[in-house]
Amino acid sequence: DNGAASWRYRITETGQTISPSQAGGLNSNGLVVSTGWWFVNKPLSNFSNDFQMTLDVEDHSLTGGLYFSSFTADEYWSFNDILTEVTERPQLLDLELLDATGSETATQVTQNGFLRYGSLYVNANNSGTVAAIYINDEWSASEKLTIDAGFRYERAIFRGQAENPNTLVNGLDGDPNTLYYNDLPISSGDFSNYDTEFDDWAASLGVNFAINDQIAVFGRGSKGFRMQDFDNLRVGTAGLQTEDVYQVEGGLKVSSPTFALFSSAFYSR
Repeated sequence: DNGAASWRYRITETGQTISPSQAGGLNSNGLVVSTGWWFVNKPLSNFSNDFQMTLDVEDHSLTGGLYFSSFTADEYWSFNDILTEVTERPQLLDLELLDATGSETATQVTQNGFLRYGSLYVNANNSGTVAAIYINDEWSASEKLTIDAGFRYERAIFRGQAENPNTLVNGLDGDPNTLYYNDLPISSGDFSNYDTEFDDWAASLGVNFAINDQIAVFGRGSKGFRMQDFDNLRVGTAGLQTEDVYQVEGGLKVSSPTFALFSSAFYSR
């Protein structure tokens, strides 16, 4: 639909043209890649405190704590895609479309090596607050058996706003033939807010048994979680929840003056 019968590359800096028949020998590998000229400005701040106390009672070592964190992330992303050869010091390339006579068509794919301006635009500010309480018990049940158990409950609040950019279908120049400008996102001043809360719990149980002074076996099972992050929250993905993480592992430990082995098998989901 653009009247192109063929194409060629042009090295942006030197103007040298490379026909399809020559492209296979480009840098002795014939490879071209779309990569990025990407700018990200993301100032971060964080205040956190972990208050912890440990109490030894007979064969138990009890640890309890309170965790708090307040953090922010402001984001401004501006991505532009470029076309280059694949080599140690790549040169920018322009892709030119040719008609049946070998002349350039009206459709311009690139400009000065830029394949697309504004391939990604993000303008957002985010804040989060996390509070947790936890307790852990390390129990020396016998000279050979140690049991370790823990529990944690956590609550998180995330708030922020992200700009909804306007999209210029034909770019700043209004020309549909300049493909590098098409679907250009620009600032709109219109923001969407989000305010989301999550809570979840984690627990673990581990056992270590010393068969003798040189050999021990161990096992552990846990249920953990991963909170959502700003990248998901600011785009308004529906139905977001914490991601549960389950893990089981067991292993063998062998130690001697001349040889040591620590082996572990684990499964996680």
